[in-house]
Amino acid sequence: MPAYARIEMVDGASLVHHTNNWAAIPFFREPRCVPEGFNLLDFFDDPGAFDCRLTFEGFEIWRNGPRTDDPAPIQTESFGLGSVPVWIVA
Repeated sequence: MPAYARIEMVDGASLVHHTNNWAAIPFFREPRCVPEGFNLLDFFDDPGAFDCRLTFEGFEIWRNGPRTDDPAPIQTESFGLGSVPVWIVA
């Protein structure tokens, strides 16, 4: 996946774990690898993000397989490769 962190905008709403005051942004790749000026809400940076090592590994289960009309996998399992960066922001 060509993304740096688990945060995105869909239909004008941000998809991120949050309370009324704080948001937690887990990073798929090291934060220092995000290009200056890149908006994390844009989510995808293809092919730029592929130049950065992932902070986790795992697998996905798809009903019909990736690159079909499936909107997302039906199950995902992810495991951190050491410390996975998570930013807590207001």
